[in-house]
Amino acid sequence: MSIKDLFERSTVYVSEKNDKEAFADAESSRNVKAITEKQTTFEPQIDYSFPSAFAKFGSAELYYKSAIDRIIDYYPYDGSDAEYNEFYNKSLDIEKYIFNNLYPRTNGYVNFSNSYISLKGGPHTISTTSTKDLFKDPRSSQRETANIYDEDLYTTEGLPSDYGEGTRESNLLCDFTKGITVELWLKSDELATNTKQGLFHLTNSAGANEFTLYLSGTSGSPFRLNYAGTVSDTDVILSSSATTSSISSWTHFAVSVVSASTGFVAKTYLNGVQEYSTVINSTSPDQFT
Repeated sequence: MSIKDLFERSTVYVSEKNDKEAFADAESSRNVKAITEKQTTFEPQIDYSFPSAFAKFGSAELYYKSAIDRIIDYYPYDGSDAEYNEFYNKSLDIEKYIFNNLYPRTNGYVNFSNSYISLKGGPHTISTTSTKDLFKDPRSSQRETANIYDEDLYTTEGLPSDYGEGTRESNLLCDFTKGITVELWLKSDELATNTKQGLFHLTNSAGANEFTLYLSGTSGSPFRLNYAGTVSDTDVILSSSATTSSISSWTHFAVSVVSASTGFVAKTYLNGVQEYSTVINSTSPDQFT
């Protein structure tokens, strides 16, 4: 082998791309850095389920309590992937153990019996002069309002105008020109004939427009959608094969609705697979919040 061979390397260059193209699959360059740090950080092989394995000094109970408190107060529940990974990277090893193994991040359900959960989309205001006492993460605690209204958040962040579309308007913005998606896990007993069971109901403050997903006890598929507004009042079936018995066990249900050249198009997905598509009418419904 010659000296020359020691310096010859096979190099593969990535074609020139902007940040949007280069990091499309990873969300952002910021997230790539966070993921790299997460993958290269050493984590000791300690069993944190046994206090005696790590609590040599002080109270083991306080270790667990502090870990839970930090997750509850600081975890970016509605944040970006970059924020998720940055939170994880800044966690202590015991906090990572609690987060990965004990904290109920993905489990939980609600039993409904003639009741519902109600929420408002905002933007909301607050009675205090700052959010310092409401939010404990450093960035949010400096804000003067509960919601920051922004019709083009990517431009605000200094990104190119063609980077993408994103807003901070209502938390329940319903814009059919851009498309909306509602998804949920559900399990339901067989419905009695001519009865209905609401899944999701959205209306604006004036009550002029309504978007409702519900289950119907009539014959055929139980999945129904109703849109009532200034354009139309339409009630349609959202499935061709699903029955009440098919949702007797946990089922993931999703419906996407978007205005297209052919009309108001709704697509239904059961357990991640598109099961049905229908054109509701030739006139697109209104945007509302």
